[in-house]
Amino acid sequence: MNTLHIAENILKYRHGKRITQEEVARYLGVTKASVSKWENAQSIPDVMLLPQLAAFFGVTVDELLGYESQLTDNQIDIIVAELTAGFANGDIKDTFVLANAYIRNHYSCHKFLVRMSALFIANYNRLETKEEQTNILEQIRKMCKTVLSESVVQNERRTALSVKCMADLLIGKPSYVVDTLSPLCDADGMLYPDTDLLIQAYQDLGKSEEANAFAQVCMFTNLMNQVSTSIGYLTVNLSKADVAKETIGRTAEIIKLYNLSALNPDLTARFFLVAALFYASVNNATETLRFLDLYAGSVDELFYKGVTFSGDGYFNKIDKWINENLKAHNPRSARLDPEDVIGVLDNPAFEFLNTTPEIKTVRSRIERAIAQLNSKNTSIEIKI
Repeated sequence: MNTLHIAENILKYRHGKRITQEEVARYLGVTKASVSKWENAQSIPDVMLLPQLAAFFGVTVDELLGYESQLTDNQIDIIVAELTAGFANGDIKDTFVLANAYIRNHYSCHKFLVRMSALFIANYNRLETKEEQTNILEQIRKMCKTVLSESVVQNERRTALSVKCMADLLIGKPSYVVDTLSPLCDADGMLYPDTDLLIQAYQDLGKSEEANAFAQVCMFTNLMNQVSTSIGYLTVNLSKADVAKETIGRTAEIIKLYNLSALNPDLTARFFLVAALFYASVNNATETLRFLDLYAGSVDELFYKGVTFSGDGYFNKIDKWINENLKAHNPRSARLDPEDVIGVLDNPAFEFLNTTPEIKTVRSRIERAIAQLNSKNTSIEIKI
């Protein structure tokens, strides 16, 4: 993999140009015998001749030597497999020495540096002394910094950032992790895939309140994203009964478990309505009515609270984040028309329920919520 192929390449490039050994020798000011020895691997050109020889053939010096600084994915896999076996079954120090030899030869290959950084952080603690471990962690940080400063490949940068933050924590620099990761949280408070690293950094700095608040925000937004995605997934799988039922069952359990109808009634109302439409499409009156009743409950909650998100007894540290971030980053809104809310019950899909007392109960429940809203003379906005 790292073998130079200068002899084969001189012969290959000379034949490609259809020139003789004498012509090469004259150009470089050497003897024909010297060129013959180069091509037969009996000797190699003087290092000062390499740029001239490469220019004569119209190639780079690396191409002339047959040296490839950029490894293929398969070559990297082979090296990683060799080193992994060495860490598992061989001498740990010798394996690190071998790994560093590979790194020196291919330091400009960023995807290789990323793989080596990850491999090192998985095995640094096998070294015997604290000093040896620290040296490896510092090397990891250096390699990751190189990738972050030079690579333009997003996946390489993302992995390098994660591994560097791990090394920062292990070396006792949690403030570096906070300074690096906290600005990268998106509008929903998400930091994929490094959420746990930032939480750990806050803990290491003794900032338990920040750790708890950030963890709660991540959990809350993950749940909202899960339900929102489930609505989309359910919509595109309405014709697949097994998939739809499984999606409805799992999502409904999440909503119930985390009391999401109280935390985000807008979102749960939309989910329950889609679930009701599915069960109506398969003429399951019982389940259709159950989800329409849940829809009415979310609407009632929504009309009572508006779309003001807030925490509860479990999510008791997210209100500040909601006020500072969620509202500011959700500028799109639409007026919630009470007539539209109750109008969904007139959907032809629910026509087969019109004579049941249960649908009348659902309608009455929504009408009461609307009357309560009108009595407050309150305008409600719903996130879309």
